[in-house]
Amino acid sequence: MGAKQQFVEFMRGRSGRLARVGLGATILALGLLVVGGTGGTVMAIFSAMPIASGATGICPLGPLFGVDFRGRCPTRSA
Repeated sequence: MGAKQQFVEFMRGRSGRLARVGLGATILALGLLVVGGTGGTVMAIFSAMPIASGATGICPLGPLFGVDFRGRCPTRSA
């Protein structure tokens, strides 16, 4: 199994989903508590993407790795 496939498998598993939620929560906290102002607000808004993707199991970067948004390989029709 290649590194790309291992990464995709990790990201679609429970650990990967928890990592995305944790990353989003960290970005949210940094934005609101450390950065503040407009930059902090932008970070807080951006943090919604990894939190939502981890919570729902949908990965918006999936197509960049040759899989669909749920981490499944697309079926090829003949």
